[in-house]
Amino acid sequence: HDGITAALKEKAGVRVSSEWLTACLAHLRQTNEAESEEQVLHQILYSDLRNVVQRDQDDGILRQALSQEHTILPTCFLLMVQVEEFLDVSLNAEARLQVGPASATAPTPVGNQQLRCLKLYLSDGYNPTRQHLVAMETSPISNLSVNSKAGMKLLLRGAIPCRHGILMCNNVHEQ
Repeated sequence: HDGITAALKEKAGVRVSSEWLTACLAHLRQTNEAESEEQVLHQILYSDLRNVVQRDQDDGILRQALSQEHTILPTCFLLMVQVEEFLDVSLNAEARLQVGPASATAPTPVGNQQLRCLKLYLSDGYNPTRQHLVAMETSPISNLSVNSKAGMKLLLRGAIPCRHGILMCNNVHEQ
């Protein structure tokens, strides 16, 4: 367990709980899949982070940065987060209502995606009773769209600027 736990923290910035990891490995054994860090990471991507991570075990770097008015996270920063909600704040409420929610029949985002600005509500899973983390695009992130599904995972990394409790993200900071 320790090798997989250390590898996941190093590669994905996530501290899995021992209970979840034990259950995950048992599931992988039942389905005759390899008990590797890649398979465990695959299971994490399809799980709710609130069920995966060790409660209240975040390192505090992000919380400390978000409590300051202007700061930049350290270059070694790495954290997997789960998207709870997307909102294109470049459109006013009336325009968003006219466009309507995404559907299987109309999956293409409306409007100029080069001019969009997504506001993301994120969860790191470490404290499920806490407010969401908030991030804003400073330039369009190529792998995101207003039609991306809630629950998708993002890997935040590097020197991310934080302004008034909001992460300022772009392609350099997310995977």
